Amino acid sequence: MLVFMQKYIDRIVNVVGDSNCRFWVVSALLGKGEDDHKLVRPELIEELMNHKDSYTRVFGDKAIFELIHRALVPWLGAYAPTSKWTRFPEMGHLIACAYDMGCPIPPTSPEWALHHTEAADTWRDRFVDMMHDFERLNNIEKESNAEKSRLEPPINLAGDSSFDVFI
Repeated sequence: MLVFMQKYIDRIVNVVGDSNCRFWVVSALLGKGEDDHKLVRPELIEELMNHKDSYTRVFGDKAIFELIHRALVPWLGAYAPTSKWTRFPEMGHLIACAYDMGCPIPPTSPEWALHHTEAADTWRDRFVDMMHDFERLNNIEKESNAEKSRLEPPINLAGDSSFDVFI
């Protein structure tokens, strides 16, 4: 992992694998504690409904908006079906907006442009600013590492028999 990205990764949280696991994770990673997970779902639904027109435009389609909304409606079974899982990037964007968060993301793979579905046509455009932030920070880190490398003396491997197998 690139050093500049590490500040955006606080920790990894293992939670109970039930139909609320995504809400447990969001709650825990926001520092609210896993017990407050019951607040996350209504907060996300409130964010989505209060900005319905904006999210419909961001998602590029009312059908995707409805899909996200239905995915947030509580599931009464033991384990949520895939239609209830957190969809990225849409729900990631919703979570980031609801809790006023965001982070740089790497550029889209060129292969994605060749193999994505039509429904994903607008995804790249939505995240251009975050991709530019990623590139800017990545370049700063590369320059910093290059400077550190210039200041370090070269490694002298002469006389180190560990590398004889390569000769």
